[in-house]
Amino acid sequence: ALLEPDHVLDAAAMRKAVDAVLLHHDVLRSHFEGTAQLLAEAPPAEAFTTIDLASLPGDERTRIETAADEFGRTLDLARGRVFAVASLDLGEGKPGRLLIVAHHLVVDILSWNVVVTDLITAYAQARGGAAIELPRKTASYKEWAARLNALAASPDFDADVEYWIGALGESGRLQLPSTQGANTEESVEIVTRSLSAEQTATLIREVPKAYSTEIEEILLASLVQANIKANAEPRLAVALEVDGREVLFDDLDSSRTAGCYTFEYPLVLDLSGAADPGAAIKRVKEQMRAVPHRGAGYGLLRTLMPERLPESLVKASAPDVRFVYLGEVAESADALAALFRPASETAGAQQNPLETRPYLVDVSVAVTGGALHVNWHYSRNVHQRAAIEAAADRTIEALGQLIFHCVAEDAGGYTPSDFPEADLSQNDLDEILAAFDDE
Repeated sequence: ALLEPDHVLDAAAMRKAVDAVLLHHDVLRSHFEGTAQLLAEAPPAEAFTTIDLASLPGDERTRIETAADEFGRTLDLARGRVFAVASLDLGEGKPGRLLIVAHHLVVDILSWNVVVTDLITAYAQARGGAAIELPRKTASYKEWAARLNALAASPDFDADVEYWIGALGESGRLQLPSTQGANTEESVEIVTRSLSAEQTATLIREVPKAYSTEIEEILLASLVQANIKANAEPRLAVALEVDGREVLFDDLDSSRTAGCYTFEYPLVLDLSGAADPGAAIKRVKEQMRAVPHRGAGYGLLRTLMPERLPESLVKASAPDVRFVYLGEVAESADALAALFRPASETAGAQQNPLETRPYLVDVSVAVTGGALHVNWHYSRNVHQRAAIEAAADRTIEALGQLIFHCVAEDAGGYTPSDFPEADLSQNDLDEILAAFDDE
């Protein structure tokens, strides 16, 4: 994150704030030895520094962006430098910039927001001469990791093994014209399509009522429908991201704990024979809700208990498409907005530009400023922009049609997952409901 303060940054107060955040969030004191993640008791040295840019040649934007990129590359997993903050000094009387970097192994999207907010809160307190007091801690990341290991070794995941062996039989590859170019981070471009604020409000408030769905299920239905429209292929394999805080342990509050809790799992969505919008929504809803443990078992078993899986599943290739719904992205916290605003300059490369991307297309969806935005990340070395734009257009069109369908008077219905104790098929349920309608 690269922020512009509305004042000349107080370096002494920021140093106190950085130390407080490092002490408060244990995982930010991590270092890695092989596959082991270890936590240090004391904060690492030089987690905060001031970088003098005033005396350097070149225009201000170039100096800031170059320094930000170089500082981000100083992260070092083995040495324990996984979180670092820099004040970029632009000269006397100028506000400069605040740069905050962290490795994805120690923060995910939710905890990144927590850490940044805590840092600015601590800074405001220290700058005002007050003692630093951050909100209470929630369950430690170390405890969560220990619970994961115990769960993976337990019989609770026996049924998951059978599910994953049978769930990935159909490939469901993305059918877009492509080349064999290098799928690198450096080559990424983004195509964005958006709903209007009115459509977004309807999607969030009204659409889920029709079929008792989650927003993510509607979005995925539109993605598969768009794929069908392009090439008549009713199956699409997607990798889904889910926040592990919400999935496994109801008794473990990790809402304010820094760490990477993200799970990814593959799912082949099949809309064979589901031609109308209602049938498509029901099919996606049921396929998603049939996944045990919200998909957490896939990664746990492959990583911690691979001996319980056939080799074909351990070495299974990733889908072409990764999908993540980020929900409604919150506006800046009061403490942040009062002192800082996002800088106009870029914060440097988020990943090694030469790194090979694990997926051909990343589709991320978020609601910001009251409107839903669908972002297609792709490699210009692999796909032509026109092909991605066409796919994005088909998807947003299909989403609009699903919204229109769900608010119609005759839309709606139930699926077997709405009655989990009844052990019904969709046909059984439809016959029962039809009998009530006849009466």
